[in-house]
Amino acid sequence: MKRGGWVVVFLVMLGVAVLMVRRGPSDAGRVEGGEPVPSAARQESVAGPVAPVIDDAFRSLDAARGGADVRRILARLESDLFAMPPAEASRAMVDFLADDSRNFRTGLSFTLRPDGSLKTAPALRVALLDWLGRIDPAQAAKLAETVLAESNDPDEWAVCLRNKALGDPGPETRDDLERKAIELVRNPEWRTKPTAGYLEAFDVLVHTRATSAVPLLSELVSDRSEAGRATAHAAFLTLDRLVRLAPEETLGWLAGDAAVAASRPVMLAQLMARADLRDAAQRKVVEDYLLDPARSAAGLDAFAAIFPNSNYPVSDNLLTRVEIPSGAEMDARDRAAREVIDAWRREERFGALGDRLGAIRERLDGYLDP
Repeated sequence: MKRGGWVVVFLVMLGVAVLMVRRGPSDAGRVEGGEPVPSAARQESVAGPVAPVIDDAFRSLDAARGGADVRRILARLESDLFAMPPAEASRAMVDFLADDSRNFRTGLSFTLRPDGSLKTAPALRVALLDWLGRIDPAQAAKLAETVLAESNDPDEWAVCLRNKALGDPGPETRDDLERKAIELVRNPEWRTKPTAGYLEAFDVLVHTRATSAVPLLSELVSDRSEAGRATAHAAFLTLDRLVRLAPEETLGWLAGDAAVAASRPVMLAQLMARADLRDAAQRKVVEDYLLDPARSAAGLDAFAAIFPNSNYPVSDNLLTRVEIPSGAEMDARDRAAREVIDAWRREERFGALGDRLGAIRERLDGYLDP
């Protein structure tokens, strides 16, 4: 079987597709508290004709008769804001967002475009935060500090974490983003009743290469309850991305995690099968994983069936983009893996794994030219 001989794309949770190389309700919600008409003081805080734009849309949303009306009103508001001078549009959005009681549930999903901006938003405030991040990144990053300190809405947190990352880059920001993303993931209410924005915010951990979050992600992956199902899947996808970005630290922790080995042996095998055996540290982690006497047959069988793992999730994310290795890079990795597998098959300590190593060797032969 030559590389690139077949490509399969299928949908999984979070709108993620997996690329294997070779091998909302119609009716909108109502206003969430507060009066739809702004106070005189708030009207005065925005100069000129800018103030009525969002306020008029707010009143129109309150009178909307269904999803089509909501989409039309939001599309018009987005168009109007992006047509304004950026400073005026930014001022209008910041002024409106200052009163967190003024909101409207759109009945739409939290969905992303390829550039990480929102295609649809579940609430007016979430949409405005997204547009502010695109129109005035510096102001959006500044406002994100307030929202992350005061808001109890995971969808707002997701957009603000993205806005902070893009509008205020730097090592200190990265550390703060990692802390806030872990705080979001740990929130007990959000993790058991996850919104789409909450799940998408896991990408911030990938953006920051947050290997410190691996124990937490491992804990979430081990949750087999129905309430934890979506969060566990998001945690697995995050671990998968971290394995590729920081393999030694991530794989080293996972290989010694008895809880994941017991509850998710196949999932753990899929992650371990990401290892690049050209790297001595990763090779040692895989050796220890395979030779662990506590390793289950199910885990070993799953590893033998997929190593080297060349299935790459493809998705639209808040901050990161998925990079697929070139065919030449995968060839080089697989040739090195074949040499290591051959060496292991000659060693007595791997004797009990002979059949499994043989199956890996046979599959690698099919991938590679003689």
